[in-house]
Amino acid sequence: MENKLLLQAKIVNDSEYSTWFEELKTRYKKSQIKAAVKVNSELLEFYWSLGHDIAAKKAEQKWGSGIIERLSLDFKSAFLKQSGFSTTNLWYIKKWFVFYDSHKEKLHQLGGEFKKLFFFCSVAASYMPTIEEIEKGLSENIYTEN
Repeated sequence: MENKLLLQAKIVNDSEYSTWFEELKTRYKKSQIKAAVKVNSELLEFYWSLGHDIAAKKAEQKWGSGIIERLSLDFKSAFLKQSGFSTTNLWYIKKWFVFYDSHKEKLHQLGGEFKKLFFFCSVAASYMPTIEEIEKGLSENIYTEN
């Protein structure tokens, strides 16, 4: 046991090890942020398709005015630990799709900026970086594909 403690003390005091470990921590944090971006991008695509489906199926006309409430209850029942499927959120998802779908041309001109904006507003990811981490990530261009 003493030998392990001596070894740890020797390594911990080594500046090369300390520098390497700091680099590892930075790479790990970057990976967490990149994972959150990818998760949010996938969820964004799901929410977009959900809004599209609700609008395209003309759900309220087809199944009645309570369909969004029913859809909310069914989502909550199917995904007990997930949040974000309240009736209000589902209405917002539909409105979001309808609004931005009608402005496709303008959005196309904006390119990927819309997805980045939605990422920062989204609460869907299990890991949400701090403002400082986001700013650092933006300055280091870690949100772009390599």
